Amino acid sequence: MAAEVLEHGTLQVRRPNREHLMAIRRGEFEYETLMAQAEDKLLEIDRLFAKSSLPELPDKSKIERLLISVRVDWYRPV
Repeated sequence: MAAEVLEHGTLQVRRPNREHLMAIRRGEFEYETLMAQAEDKLLEIDRLFAKSSLPELPDKSKIERLLISVRVDWYRPV
């Protein structure tokens, strides 16, 4: 998901690789294989982060304003 955000700027909750993830959950891979896949993915994420236009840190004040807005809307009497 991190690579997806860095590369496309979007996040897909329903995973296109669902079957692969379920196979991992069922224990169908050797530990070493999973660790090698994780290392490869981390290298890809590092590469994508280096060329990403995303800021190094999130805008905390913008996040706080969004959170307050969501809470006000959620708890507003009907």
